[in-house]
Amino acid sequence: MPSETSSDRAISRKVSGDGDASRLHWNLHGAAGLHQALVWLYIMAWTCFCVEVCATFAPEYTDTVRDTSRALRAGALFGLGVFVLMPLALAGYVGEQPISDDPTTFYVGAFQDLIGGGADLMVVFLIGSLLLIMVTGLADGSRVLYTMGVEGTTIRQFGVLNRRGVPVRALVVALVLNVLTLTVLRTPLAIIVAGNLGYILTHVLALSAFALLRRHRPDTARPIRLPDFFVPVAWALAALLGVILVVGATGFSVSGYDGVTELAVAVGVLAVGVLLWLYRTRVQDRRPPAHEGG
Repeated sequence: MPSETSSDRAISRKVSGDGDASRLHWNLHGAAGLHQALVWLYIMAWTCFCVEVCATFAPEYTDTVRDTSRALRAGALFGLGVFVLMPLALAGYVGEQPISDDPTTFYVGAFQDLIGGGADLMVVFLIGSLLLIMVTGLADGSRVLYTMGVEGTTIRQFGVLNRRGVPVRALVVALVLNVLTLTVLRTPLAIIVAGNLGYILTHVLALSAFALLRRHRPDTARPIRLPDFFVPVAWALAALLGVILVVGATGFSVSGYDGVTELAVAVGVLAVGVLLWLYRTRVQDRRPPAHEGG
């Protein structure tokens, strides 16, 4: 048999990814390293928690219970695979230093080295993925805003569908809010840092609400049933996310921003949401405060 040429070995390395576990190191040392890790976990939450979109559109599924369960399970497994395997593969192939030096575009050089001229095609895929993220984010946010209007946690005007069954008003509000946020903060990372304050807080409240309902209302109908061990898991996740929320919201400087503007925008958006809830309950629905209603 002919001996393997240097060209063959190069192709083999590209196909295998040329990964090297020796390039992976544990760099989180002491309190400073833990603090940095918590801040970046805060920043990355918007990508890791994307599976919740499967629950947002549950009312639109053909079989709500069956399809919601399947969508959540498939989305969670896919996300777990991506967020565990992808960082390990990239760090093993590229190395830690290039990622640290240029964390936003290091993959361009990696793709160029891995597939050569096909890197241009990969850029097209990346643009398509960003477009998909934008559309999904708008659809997800507007559907949540519409549901809040229907359930009485924001003003009635948002809980309206057009004749095609689309929450156009909520879509417009979400679009305007995104444009204003982009105008004020200007950079994608700053927008993510600001938006994650309410995003992570929502997950903390949802997890604790699940655990509290299982404790105080165990007989409530549960179309999608989970084993009892998920209750302590929910409490543990809520506590972990609570720590990430506090540390991340007060440690923006780790990401290269002072964080004052981002935090102010995030708190301002949440404050507007609370004011709209108060207007709905006190003015539109004329509901008395909880201590007066008994």
